[in-house]
Amino acid sequence: MSTGVILRNLLTLVSHAAFGSPLSGLEPMSPFKWRRLVAVADVHEVLPLVVAALKRAPRHLVSNIPADFFSSISAAVLSQSERSERVRLVVRQLVPQLASMQVRPIAVGAIAAARLYPQPDLRILTRADFFLPFDTKAKKADEWALNNASDIEHPERDVLQYSCQGIIVRHYHRLGALTNPLLVHTMQQAAVDDLRESQPCFFLLATSTGQTDLFSIEGQRIEHLSPTMSLLEMITSVGCQLLRMKFSLVSIVDVGILLRSEGDKVDFVALQRHLRHLHLRPTAQYVGAMLKTFFSFGTDELQFLDDDDAARADKLSEEQLTEVIAINTQRPRAASATHSGAAGTLMTLPISRKALLSQLTTAVKAYHFYPYEGMTNMFASLSSQLQDVEE
Repeated sequence: MSTGVILRNLLTLVSHAAFGSPLSGLEPMSPFKWRRLVAVADVHEVLPLVVAALKRAPRHLVSNIPADFFSSISAAVLSQSERSERVRLVVRQLVPQLASMQVRPIAVGAIAAARLYPQPDLRILTRADFFLPFDTKAKKADEWALNNASDIEHPERDVLQYSCQGIIVRHYHRLGALTNPLLVHTMQQAAVDDLRESQPCFFLLATSTGQTDLFSIEGQRIEHLSPTMSLLEMITSVGCQLLRMKFSLVSIVDVGILLRSEGDKVDFVALQRHLRHLHLRPTAQYVGAMLKTFFSFGTDELQFLDDDDAARADKLSEEQLTEVIAINTQRPRAASATHSGAAGTLMTLPISRKALLSQLTTAVKAYHFYPYEGMTNMFASLSSQLQDVEE
């Protein structure tokens, strides 16, 4: 079974905006299907890429787009852009504040990924995530947040979440949203060792106008993980998304853009070793297969796969990969939100026996994406939910 026209056009548009692929594969669609494409792009956080590509699409291919279509999606993108700018403003304020306490805030997640995009607003920012690698310093940052911020939560173990000027900020004491203690320790050790052995990496925080503001740990630049650890963190994030059956296409785009922009700086030997130790190879195979099948990446660009992984990735059919993309678009958006005590875990708080059975079925389906993390993820979720019920 091949991908439907909506998904084919979505991938063509995203590939053009992110990687410069031609728009020749774009197919005419009915107004209904164009609206459906926009809805899917919104769920997968790639709407800015779609809009950027549509503006350059041949007229005869987009002739069936409704008259009010561009105005409505442009308004949506503008709203997202304004929120992204608010996130950047909060980051500009927090980095010097944390640095003044001798804390080393390392940008991760969307903030770090956005630095790789050709234009700042092509990557949606919804919150500010910081990895605080050293416990003593991290506690200082958490104490400051407890005394100065609002809406304090602990959505996951070793994570502090709070609100700053209406923007969600997260302090991660451990890199990656993992629940298996052995994997958590392995990931953290890899991150700390890399920070100690590598030169610090910084980036310029871009504004929505395309200008840049220089920020450092001393008030001028913002630190991010090395390209090797950035790629490992992105692949780990994909694995956790797949476990939760909430896969987002933008996470694959992030990996692709990093490979194209900083692939020559990645230590692929070390990365393959980390993937083996973290038992992330099944996830890496899906990531590589999607980049190759949907975004025309060459085998030589997917060096995070060893020969065995590459062979397994080639065996993944287009139907299997399409089903992964469809995961997040077959559910209402409201259903994608987890209970506050179980954010980042596979299961949400069931309200009936039928709902519990459905979630167990989902857990079984998702298990093969990341087996070593899947079981502990599910039990961590159930434990958290039971504690919330008792409260």
